[in-house]
Amino acid sequence: ASGPMAPDSMVLPYASLVLEQRSGQVASIPSSAFFPPNPPSEAVLAKYYADNAAKFTIPEKRAISYALFDKTIIAARAKPSEADIAAYYKANAAKYSASETRNISQVIVPTEAAAKSVVSQVNAGKSLAEVANGLGLAVTTANNVAKSNLAGTASPAVADAVFAASKGSVAKPARGKLGWTVVRIDAVNQVAAKSLVAARSEIETELTKTRSEEMLTEMTAEIEDSFADGSTIADMAKQNGLKVETSPKLLANGQNMANPAYKPIPEMSVILPAAFQLDTKGEAQLVEIVPGEKFAMISFADFDEAAPPPLADVRPIVQQQWALAEGAKGARAAADRIRKAIDSGQPLQAALAAANIQGAQVESIKGTRADLSREG
Repeated sequence: ASGPMAPDSMVLPYASLVLEQRSGQVASIPSSAFFPPNPPSEAVLAKYYADNAAKFTIPEKRAISYALFDKTIIAARAKPSEADIAAYYKANAAKYSASETRNISQVIVPTEAAAKSVVSQVNAGKSLAEVANGLGLAVTTANNVAKSNLAGTASPAVADAVFAASKGSVAKPARGKLGWTVVRIDAVNQVAAKSLVAARSEIETELTKTRSEEMLTEMTAEIEDSFADGSTIADMAKQNGLKVETSPKLLANGQNMANPAYKPIPEMSVILPAAFQLDTKGEAQLVEIVPGEKFAMISFADFDEAAPPPLADVRPIVQQQWALAEGAKGARAAADRIRKAIDSGQPLQAALAAANIQGAQVESIKGTRADLSREG
């Protein structure tokens, strides 16, 4: 359950290692102290830029054409006719006919004899809860129970007995799925029949929802098939009355290098990951923005391959990086000289002072290995 234990011969050396404490000094030699006094020549800067092209490379940028639509696009087509509503009403006549439900309290016992005993005690004046408590059982209640539902959850025999009894009475005991059931009818609820006129709004809403889902599924499948057959996003947008928009060239994270203030539309958080998977010469695709509700047709519009920008566009940054790189070379050489001086016996402070490096600092440190590994 807990894994093997480390032997004592391993524990003590490990604990000692973690608790080992050291103290010393760290000297920081800044690259800025060794910046070249003069700017680089054009040839030197161009060579540095070429040698470090990966450092300045801008990732691939893509412009995406897209057309957004949601389920409202087929709302008008999905609206049922009066004939559709009437047909639905007729096909579901039982749903709108008069019905009856009951509120019940029940207790379930293991045998028929026990059930008959419960009924006799209740008929003699005790409450169903009182009798159940005496048997160490609990009474459960349910409201608006339909006969068909009760037949499914208990048994047809229990449902027949319950719906044959009158309000306030105890139904004849019947065998259910869990044992013999004794039920008291607390209320009888009559549900009046609903006419076509009364049910029309409800039916229209139900049919519109169902038909919208079906038609949206058919529409998206048709769009995907059309793309597979070579249709363009412009073709499908025109066919469905949609407007095609095209984004500027964006990085995969939605950033517009040409306009830092640009903010992509919210849907781009889903569109861009799919768009950067598109083949630059491939077919358009359908992307689900909100499952079952909102979609986007997308296609590749234009792109810039990942590459460093022209040197003229980033000269100040490249020149700064060149100076840092040159300064780092000087700082490393100075650090090596100081190390050799210390190795020959000179104190760190004295060696650093003799080097006379602007901005160089010495920091004292002390701690255990455990301190070094601790977060923060």
